[in-house]
Amino acid sequence: MELVDVVDHELQVAMSSTPFRTMIAAVSGGADSVALLHLLVRLREKWHYQLVVAHIHHGLRETATRDAELVRQLAAKFDCVFEWKLVNVREAAQASGESLETAARRLRYQQLLDIAKTCDAPLIATAHHQNDQAETVLDRLMRGAGVQGLAGILPTRKIHGVTVIRPLLQATKKELLEYLKQHSLVHEEDETNTLLDYRRNRIRHELIPYLEANFNPSIVSTLAHEAEIIRAENEWMAQMSEKFVASHVKCSQRWAKYEREPFFSLPLALQRRVVKLVLEYIDDELQFGFEEVEAVRLFLIHGHGRRTLKGGFQLVVQQAILEITSNESSEYAQAIRWTPTTVDGASFFSIRGLKWLVESSVREIPVEFSRTRWDAWFLLEDLPNLTIRGWREGDRIKPLGMDGSKLVSDVFIDHKVKREWRRIYPVFAIGQEVVWIPGLVRSREHLIRQDIPMALRVSVYPAKED
Repeated sequence: MELVDVVDHELQVAMSSTPFRTMIAAVSGGADSVALLHLLVRLREKWHYQLVVAHIHHGLRETATRDAELVRQLAAKFDCVFEWKLVNVREAAQASGESLETAARRLRYQQLLDIAKTCDAPLIATAHHQNDQAETVLDRLMRGAGVQGLAGILPTRKIHGVTVIRPLLQATKKELLEYLKQHSLVHEEDETNTLLDYRRNRIRHELIPYLEANFNPSIVSTLAHEAEIIRAENEWMAQMSEKFVASHVKCSQRWAKYEREPFFSLPLALQRRVVKLVLEYIDDELQFGFEEVEAVRLFLIHGHGRRTLKGGFQLVVQQAILEITSNESSEYAQAIRWTPTTVDGASFFSIRGLKWLVESSVREIPVEFSRTRWDAWFLLEDLPNLTIRGWREGDRIKPLGMDGSKLVSDVFIDHKVKREWRRIYPVFAIGQEVVWIPGLVRSREHLIRQDIPMALRVSVYPAKED
């Protein structure tokens, strides 16, 4: 099939499940995304959609502005709306402790989703292709992944109500380069794609060529086809697991109750899938690995009495029933509405016995700051209004290095803060505006200036279990 026919088929599939009149095309300026943009432009009249070209400037390379300008010119040439966002990946990575690759990916999808919502577009198209799929499968295999992970990049994925499609997933890199040449399309090369400092680049430039030369010259298509086979089997197992849970498990947020006897008759693979499905349902932020899943499975079959599970959950066997309950202590419950405390120029205190220690002092502004997520500096003029309090529903922050604002609850989700910790997590506010979430995010508002001699330094020492 011609590439345009491949993309046409994928759009038909997408339209059947997600009718759309506006689509976001994620375009970096590289070969893959430029080919995708041209293909989507060719199909625009057939499917009657408006195309919005979205470009995310990561602020990591001097040549990145060149890429953004190319994408702007392409959008104008093809009569598309052009939207772009500038993010500070390096700063975000330092603040979160993530790698540059992980932070860039997180910020990129956040901004693409923001653009989609602003443009009222239910669909985002990205240029992932068969080589990307092969690299992903190898990467996850080496890291250790189950069937869900080895299914690789999904052709369609729902993120916060927006559908992300990958219409080039069956195309190879070679086919995309030939398409660019055939249509005389200009693109830019990201020079960091050749740097072997990044794990993904080593897989692309070292591991896959080695496998092609020494084991299987068609390793890319082989891995992509394996992912397709695994994905179909994974979908079947997911359906069977959901069917069993609907019939034999009662669950809600933070609680579940299994019927043990029907569970015994399940094949081992489905036992593990059922356990994992329920654990993800009762707490969708905790990362339950193989050890936790196996612990619950074996306790279902052989267990008696009570045992503790990750995240403060309790497993309790009562004859024919296994119950999973939340073990939130009274200190968590009483912390939900703790009283806001004013931060002054010199203090050291704990918050309601919850072991959050807070230290503040007025100091001379250093020439160089030691970067830590648990310290923040504030203007002395903000002192009368700076308070520390518990997080409230609807709280927002304007993250440093990003445009716009973000719900504090979404910050907790992004950073995988446990649900029970969110109840006692402190935030710093000036008036109603959240300006710092210790350990996670600093607001770009109320920052200190270099032309002042003194400022307030606040340090927070996180809660620790006895």
